Amino acid sequence: MLNLQIDKLILIIERLLGSMSEKEESYKETLKEVHPSNFKSVTNLIHYRTLRDFDLRGLQEALKTLGLTRLANAESHILFSLLNTKSLLQIIAGKNGNVISKSAVSIAEAENLMIKNNDALFGSCNKRRRVRVMVTQPAQSAHDYKSVYDMVKNGMDCARINCAHDSPEIWEAIISNVKRAAQELHKEVKIAMDLAGPKIRTGQIPPGPPLKKFKPKKDVFGQVWQPIEIALVSRLDEEKWPNGILVNQEWLKQLRVNDIIHFKDTRAKKRKLKVVRRENDAFITNCFKTAYIKSGTVLKPERIGLTSEIVLELPNTEQYVLLKKMIQSL
Repeated sequence: MLNLQIDKLILIIERLLGSMSEKEESYKETLKEVHPSNFKSVTNLIHYRTLRDFDLRGLQEALKTLGLTRLANAESHILFSLLNTKSLLQIIAGKNGNVISKSAVSIAEAENLMIKNNDALFGSCNKRRRVRVMVTQPAQSAHDYKSVYDMVKNGMDCARINCAHDSPEIWEAIISNVKRAAQELHKEVKIAMDLAGPKIRTGQIPPGPPLKKFKPKKDVFGQVWQPIEIALVSRLDEEKWPNGILVNQEWLKQLRVNDIIHFKDTRAKKRKLKVVRRENDAFITNCFKTAYIKSGTVLKPERIGLTSEIVLELPNTEQYVLLKKMIQSL
């Protein structure tokens, strides 16, 4: 039974490794342009980004029960960790573990790369503290040299410029002040230009059509146990009548309790309303089926002598953006 579970875990890891290999191949031409000193880091980023496309919770839980790594801290050496985990699973199952490829960045190598890259990006670590201090520069830093000087004096290791704001002229002035302060204080201060990437903006979402959806309450078997109450009113008041629809006041005055009103909703479905009571200037009706009512819907009373009426202006519906979770199951 254990071997079957282990074999399944091995297959899952092999699928992950296959997906990572395919993604790396798709970036083959791009990787040719990467500087050799950054090649392993960029490749690892491709592998890790591919891994994040999958839901790993089941795999992590299964590995945890076997006392193995849950891959929780394997971001900088993900290929090595997966290959190593696969090899350990094979050994537990009584098989020969695969030899790990030399191209995979080991845990020790990943640690050294991390230190090297951190120093290159954020400056060498201060002997008195383990962290580097990065400060995002405001536009003020372009003309307020004293504030920049104080930042460097008080321990800023890296000045971050957010290129999503301001202009190249502002950035150049900030850089000049940072370099000047660093030189005067005999310190090394890195400058990070945070380039603005693609921005997903929905903008102003236009309002939807003027209609309302009315839905009665149903039980677990789909049977209506409580009709939806729709108020026929001559003045819309969303707070008082959230399920209100606007009609002509003179027509409204002619209604009586127990009147039946027929109409076709926006889907051409035949629906009817039954007037059940009057509350001040509103007539409350019951509807036993889901209905979509829009401005201009024709209301036809059964009672002889009572003319048809149309639904007047309704508020526009709120539009929304539908988000979908794009994560794969293993």
